[in-house]
Amino acid sequence: MLAFNTKWKVIFSMLLLITAICVVFGILVQRQHDEKMIEIVAGKKESAVLLADTLLSELSQRYQKRIVAFTNPAASKSRELMVKAFADRDREKLLLYSQKLLTVLEGENPNFITIGWVLPDNHVFLRTHDPGKFGDAE
Repeated sequence: MLAFNTKWKVIFSMLLLITAICVVFGILVQRQHDEKMIEIVAGKKESAVLLADTLLSELSQRYQKRIVAFTNPAASKSRELMVKAFADRDREKLLLYSQKLLTVLEGENPNFITIGWVLPDNHVFLRTHDPGKFGDAE
């Protein structure tokens, strides 16, 4: 076995010490970086959730008002005629009035593609988007 002299032992020890310090420093920097990234992601997530909640709240309030106006016969003459046609079970008149409303809603938002009129027994009275299909249970 080859014996090291003191000079090489000191050099090797210093090399190990410097390497150990570099490894520890690297690990600490990596941990700090990971913690910072977690904080950034959490902040962005919180911002995204807040933005989504705000948008959802605004949209739902707007569409809740639209739904109330849609079902309120006092809101307009056409709504009154629509509700009366539904009460009288007049599919032709109801289809005529509903198609106008569906056209308006589609103009506001392309995701509105259907209006359905369902009876209390859960059978479809009229599908404005597909008037030939009716009578089935929802």
